[in-house]
Amino acid sequence: MTYTRSTSDKENLVEKLKEQLSVMSEDQRLLQDQVGKHGIIIEFTDPTYNTKRSATYLPEVAAHEGWTKIEAIDSLMRKAGYNGTITEQLRKRIELTRYQSTLFTMSYGDYVAYVKTIRGAAPTINGAKPGNY
Repeated sequence: MTYTRSTSDKENLVEKLKEQLSVMSEDQRLLQDQVGKHGIIIEFTDPTYNTKRSATYLPEVAAHEGWTKIEAIDSLMRKAGYNGTITEQLRKRIELTRYQSTLFTMSYGDYVAYVKTIRGAAPTINGAKPGNY
């Protein structure tokens, strides 16, 4: 069974939507100090396919999930597409970049006004009629 929203459902959803935006500061090539304070980017070579893999989590992801540093890194390795056995030896070959970000929350109407100021036009959502935001 497939559920599709009517156009009026989409318009109502857009009006209630709040946007969250994380603005990242410069990257630092250091180990993550504290779960939830820093976002992490990992890069490593898949030993099975000799392929570069990478993935990232914003700072709030690991804290929200309740992960330790190791659990966050292992999850990132899976997110990057690695399906092999995760060993301590493989973890030690990871290039880890940490970063901090600032989270902003705004209503959809405020977001539209911001985008209009920056781009000169409102953002569009496929299937929704343009609104007066």
